[in-house]
Amino acid sequence: MKPIFFSDFEEDTYNTNITRSVSVCFWGGANVNILQKKVVNFISRKPIYSNYFGIDLEKVEYIECSDTLLLRKPYETFSRIYFLSTNANQLIDLLRTLSADDIINIPSKNGLSSSLLQTLSAGGYSLFETYVRLYNNNSESRDKFVDDCFARIEDVPIMYHILYANFCPYTDTLPSKDELTNMVLNKQLIVCRNEREEVTGLVAFTLMKSRCYFSILINVGGGATDGLNLLFKGFDYIASKNITQYYLWAKETNHRAVNLYFALGCKLDGLKDYTFIKQEKNETENKADAHG
Repeated sequence: MKPIFFSDFEEDTYNTNITRSVSVCFWGGANVNILQKKVVNFISRKPIYSNYFGIDLEKVEYIECSDTLLLRKPYETFSRIYFLSTNANQLIDLLRTLSADDIINIPSKNGLSSSLLQTLSAGGYSLFETYVRLYNNNSESRDKFVDDCFARIEDVPIMYHILYANFCPYTDTLPSKDELTNMVLNKQLIVCRNEREEVTGLVAFTLMKSRCYFSILINVGGGATDGLNLLFKGFDYIASKNITQYYLWAKETNHRAVNLYFALGCKLDGLKDYTFIKQEKNETENKADAHG
């Protein structure tokens, strides 16, 4: 993800008397080229509020108003919302029309301005989770990588189940079954197995030029060191490709994971990913956590 930078605006421009300026706007579809032109147009207007960072515009719906472009990209069980706006009141009106299944992710290296937080709150959204990104420029191989560590096509159903049973899709960009299949074919998934050859853990990654981006690390097999060994296998693989720099994410409040990555030589690079969900949904999630 590319870092997004937000500009502050004068507090007296924030008007809580909302005008119903977007009541006639509806979700529409457009081909990628047309939608890209709309995005470029709004970027050229230097939006005060934006969480757009160059997403794939395939199958994306949009609402276009005078001062705001709202994009909705569907996923397995929810949608992600992206916005570009120069008008706080108009953006608030649009956010208020969204459902509890419409999630907002905002990556930023500069934190979030008070004006943006005010706008999201007035639109019915509250912070759900924050993730931090770490990096290491000196990854080292522990052992020679063995090709049979890669996932196989027949592993896709169990990997899908493991991911969606253990991760929150709002904060973790989880792949669909088709995407998992493509990752298997592209050798982007390293797994560990039990004695019955069933997958019990996996590490997912993407290689881009001289860098590796680890996106998923999970072990459900019970072995205390299996998850760490999976990561080491990832290090062995990228070393075989002469790659020493890698990035990974951790929940900001998961101090155990963050401290483990620090122990491996990782450092924070300043990028955070903030996830916002509808306030009523956030309250429901928090109650579920309290009783879980």
